[in-house]
Amino acid sequence: MFDDKNYTVTSLSSGEVTKIEEFRKSKQTAILAILFSDIVNSTFAAEKLGEEAYSKLRHIHDELFKKIVCRDNAGIIIKEIGDSFLCVFAEPSTAVLRALEFQHGIKLNSDHLTTQNFTLTVRIGIHVGQVAVENSLALDIFGRHVNRAARIESFANGGQILTSLAVWENAVGWIKDSNHDKIGWISHGKTKLKGVEERVEIFEFYSKNFRKPLSPAFVGKRRQRQMLWFFLMFVLLLGSFFIIKHATKQNFTPQSGRKAYYVQFDFSEISKQLKNGSSRASFDTIEMNNRLLSQSISAFSPDSVVTEADLIKFFSKRGELYQRHSTSITYNIDDSGDDHKYFRDTLKLAGVIMMELSSLSNIEKDSFLFNLKAVIFASSTTLETSTANSDRDNIEYDFRSMIQGLFETQRLSLIQGYILTCNDNEIIFKLNSNSKLQQGTSIRINRNYSGKAGLYDRLTYLKTKMDYFKSHSLDSVELKSISSEYDRIESLIPKTDSINNNAYSLDVRGRITELYDSTGKATWKVKGKYLLERPKPGDAIYISN
Repeated sequence: MFDDKNYTVTSLSSGEVTKIEEFRKSKQTAILAILFSDIVNSTFAAEKLGEEAYSKLRHIHDELFKKIVCRDNAGIIIKEIGDSFLCVFAEPSTAVLRALEFQHGIKLNSDHLTTQNFTLTVRIGIHVGQVAVENSLALDIFGRHVNRAARIESFANGGQILTSLAVWENAVGWIKDSNHDKIGWISHGKTKLKGVEERVEIFEFYSKNFRKPLSPAFVGKRRQRQMLWFFLMFVLLLGSFFIIKHATKQNFTPQSGRKAYYVQFDFSEISKQLKNGSSRASFDTIEMNNRLLSQSISAFSPDSVVTEADLIKFFSKRGELYQRHSTSITYNIDDSGDDHKYFRDTLKLAGVIMMELSSLSNIEKDSFLFNLKAVIFASSTTLETSTANSDRDNIEYDFRSMIQGLFETQRLSLIQGYILTCNDNEIIFKLNSNSKLQQGTSIRINRNYSGKAGLYDRLTYLKTKMDYFKSHSLDSVELKSISSEYDRIESLIPKTDSINNNAYSLDVRGRITELYDSTGKATWKVKGKYLLERPKPGDAIYISN
């Protein structure tokens, strides 16, 4: 959950470090058990239930957790991060027993922790290790142990307590002597933790009073891999003759092994103009093709560029005759077209870039009109068609700029994460698995209103904004725009049960200050005039242009 290098340096304040050291010294130990807890689906719950309803559940959860962990000074809470707690104990057995007691309390209070078909559940991970050398706390070592506890916790299901082998070895003897009839344990086998070279064995402790929780996600994935392996072996044995016969029928793969983009330039219009004498200037189409191809290679690097000549060679090796499936403008490239499927599904290419050029004979300089069509096969298809003028000296720059602009537009449209908590100048957010954020990245924040409840929320927000503009005598044009939107949404409510994908950009910008494995922090501020505008949990994070 946290980056090894960043955790101890940027995540622990001096006061929190002192708190850990004082607790360790009071227990006269160099070893600490580290417990990490997290509420399951907290972001979804906060968005679905609303802040007030979710806060009530959080209050019950927090009070129960603090009461059990801190009782008799058995453990201390070091840090609260969103819906997660970081705690330390002097004894691994105590950490396990208090975790079991807390999960037992959550189940007994399930009626009070349920609202609108959502029941609050918690997952817990525990790890133990030496954190002090020569009676002095080693922050980097402590940080590594925290990261292991957090990553073990991320494997757990709601209501589950997972531990490392070290915790099980130290705790099981104490628990077996006094609680064998009440507490059970099981090994789920070894798995890989991010940033840890060796595979780590994961154990689970559970109360025998309740039904044993489901296996962790990595166990299911391991079984799926085993089933897939057996299935593949069966298919290979059954279809060996077919595979040998069609060994040459493989998809196009670039020599680099990276993604490949098909690039095609069509100079047929220029050739027609030269032939009938309508063009004043002569053009060397071979030279022009090489210049544009060079810019394509530069723009797509380190990925590969595939040309029509490459495809001709590829089909020739397969004993097939290549036929052009698309030219730049005369064919439709869209989600429903056969040409699109040819490039995306048959050849497994990453995208298609095609350009058609014609000369502008009524202009004195050697000028071009070029039509650019691009389809990038990302998670969602991006289709761009552009027309532009250029001259012989600048066409390479203009062409490459348009390609780079296409990729930049796609990058800015991807959600990077969602806000977990917010105060007056800082937000904590959860990262998406494919996030491209880095420390220092500028971000913008969007809010999505969906369903009737979302429409009512939007009306409340617009009403507050209108009152603010009226009381401060601000921009009348902006006020008119807000009022118009208010009237439109108000008219929608009686007519619809839902409204989807209706994102509204807040006039809020920010900058990333800290990043961990799955969460991050950013500062934020209002960009425009409306100073009451602020982010809230559930808002989406985007890269800002």
